[in-house]
Amino acid sequence: MDELDRAAEYEEKHREAALSHREYVPEHDGYCLNCGAESPGAYCDSGCREDAERFERSRKRAGL
Repeated sequence: MDELDRAAEYEEKHREAALSHREYVPEHDGYCLNCGAESPGAYCDSGCREDAERFERSRKRAGL
């Protein structure tokens, strides 16, 4: 195994680790993911985004 093979293996290992730790990005369909109102983004306002993030944190703590 030469230096280039080791570098490629190193890069692949670290890429897989990074991908396994990335955060979930909700898919936008034109409606707020929290309240269901029409929205240009994933959430209609910062309150809905914060509610959804709070709910997700509580789900993770509960192991769901």
